[in-house]
Amino acid sequence: MRHPSGPLVGALGAALALVLAGCGGTSAATTDSASTPVASSSSSSSTPSGSTSPSATPSSPTSPSSAGSVPTLGKASFGSSLAAAQKKAGSYHFTLDTAVLGRSIMGTGVATTGASPAVRVDLKDASGSSSVIVVHDIYYLKNAALHSAKPWLKVDPKAGGPLSQLLGSLSNADPSKSLQAFDEAAAVMPRSTRRIDGIQTRKYVVRLDSKVLASTLGYPARLAKLLPKTLTYDVWVDQQSLVRKLVTSIKVDGHTSTTTIGFSDYGSKVSVTAPPASRTTSRSPF
Repeated sequence: MRHPSGPLVGALGAALALVLAGCGGTSAATTDSASTPVASSSSSSSTPSGSTSPSATPSSPTSPSSAGSVPTLGKASFGSSLAAAQKKAGSYHFTLDTAVLGRSIMGTGVATTGASPAVRVDLKDASGSSSVIVVHDIYYLKNAALHSAKPWLKVDPKAGGPLSQLLGSLSNADPSKSLQAFDEAAAVMPRSTRRIDGIQTRKYVVRLDSKVLASTLGYPARLAKLLPKTLTYDVWVDQQSLVRKLVTSIKVDGHTSTTTIGFSDYGSKVSVTAPPASRTTSRSPF
């Protein structure tokens, strides 16, 4: 059996980083059937090009005030408040800056929340580019290391094989559920306020037992063992309880990975769609 190459390991590691940071895989998804490129994130309320299914289209963009005080959220309902606000928004754009096994990875993506969550992220590192799409709980991976005539590898987490099993470990982690785990945090400490992309936010330092996160997201024991005992998050939240920035660091196999995710364009029209069948293969090269 061939093992995933460096670039694909980076893509999978970035997917795990997204889950740990609160915007990972899905437990339900949109009904779109054609791939739509992701527009880069920005602080404006821009709309990505391409068609959008009704289930993936929020009714209106979320536009927080750029001035005024930011209320302090309580510890007991901190995660629930963030999750409810994100679900209500219906969608968002995000940027990703992380490192996996010493490999620096940058990415941009979009996600839909609520009743039909789905995610797409386009990644770049020193070796090239890759993409990850999650629709209907099915993963689609695009990377030159796949060495396939068709650009997208379709992976059903419920199927057999090591890659399916790995992704199956992440498939229950929808964005809002990840944030809800913060309700069980050992500590939620409010800090000072600052503006991010012109929007007033308050910083919180959150400390969470990794066993709590693993239990909330349904991680198998073998994956939970890879995590440090305590996960620490720096989270910036706006007046509407929407996360605007999140930073966390974890150490795995002697490598420290710091992940920074910026959130913007809440409520804008986005489309997260599966690649057409003519461009996908289910035959894994590993």
